[in-house]
Amino acid sequence: MPGEYKVRDVNGDGKIDASDRTIIGNAEPTFYGGFTNNLRYGPFTLDAFMTFSYGNEVANLGRVFTGLATGFLNESEEVLKRWTPQNRNTTIPRANNARPRWFYSTLVEDGSFLRLQSLTLGYQLPPNLIPGASSARLYLTGQNLFVLTNYSGYDPEVNSIGGDSRFGGVDVGAFPRARTWNIGANITF
Repeated sequence: MPGEYKVRDVNGDGKIDASDRTIIGNAEPTFYGGFTNNLRYGPFTLDAFMTFSYGNEVANLGRVFTGLATGFLNESEEVLKRWTPQNRNTTIPRANNARPRWFYSTLVEDGSFLRLQSLTLGYQLPPNLIPGASSARLYLTGQNLFVLTNYSGYDPEVNSIGGDSRFGGVDVGAFPRARTWNIGANITF
């Protein structure tokens, strides 16, 4: 039917059933890593740590409930771009409350990202500024400052099923990582 997902008959037997299931994504990245940089200019320091992942895929299962235009729950704004006779160039299916909430391949998204994990700006105070202290440093640290990604969910580095690494790359409405700021001082006496 126009505006519906097209389900492939994987085994070619002429019917769509459980034997047509196939692997449609891989949560393991092709490569991943991080890099750090420490800059110093006079009494100032700037330390940055970035992490990245490339080639992994994320199952955005939150879209099963908010992006299939079934009308059972609150839908996301993307449903406004759904298939209609006037809007045929879309990956969002037509409105249909009888559509099964299956795991469709359009729910698998590229999970590649570049994240600024932490950034610290420090200032070394002049010697003997604090009586009895041999050194003193003030700093401001920000964590999880930004993520560059094409993933439509909150955070591509997600595991909604818990700490089990076998189930990474599944997003069922997981909360994003918090952005935090710390102000501190290191004083040596």
